[in-house]
Amino acid sequence: NLILPRTADDLVAGGTMCRPSVATVSALQSSTEQPELVNLTNVVVTARDDIGGTSNPATSKGIWVQDALQGAANNGVYVFTNMAAAAGLVPGVTCDISGGVDEFDLGSGQNPPAGDTITEVSSPTITNISATASGTPLPATGATVETLGTIGAAGEPWEGVLVRIGPVKVSNVNAGGNRA
Repeated sequence: NLILPRTADDLVAGGTMCRPSVATVSALQSSTEQPELVNLTNVVVTARDDIGGTSNPATSKGIWVQDALQGAANNGVYVFTNMAAAAGLVPGVTCDISGGVDEFDLGSGQNPPAGDTITEVSSPTITNISATASGTPLPATGATVETLGTIGAAGEPWEGVLVRIGPVKVSNVNAGGNRA
């Protein structure tokens, strides 16, 4: 349910217990206190996530976005669409996104919390999708494999960011929950 103020007198400057919305991916990922809402303008789609089947169509469906074509620390976020993203949402196009903010824990349903969360925009409204790509999203190059494998302070700035690493040698194809 939505609760609206009765009059302008009900609005209090600074508010109480309300966290302000943010307008950039960087502000969202750099915030010391998770905002409740985002209103992202002209963000760049870096990737699509169309995984999910007919038995659970809401599994991992959405897009990844960042503030600019060039990837950078604290500048990527997952937008959970709960369905296949619009066909026009391809890497390089820009769009506006508003929605809630969640820390999604990979343990869900009958699984215990994994403690490995990812910041995501939930229940998004996606508008102003550009007709053509503004360019090719460029990956950040400052992250190492060791840093990206670290959950916590070292790895957090790279959450959701389009990165390039290499060379990489795969030594165990079953690591990470038997997903190759």
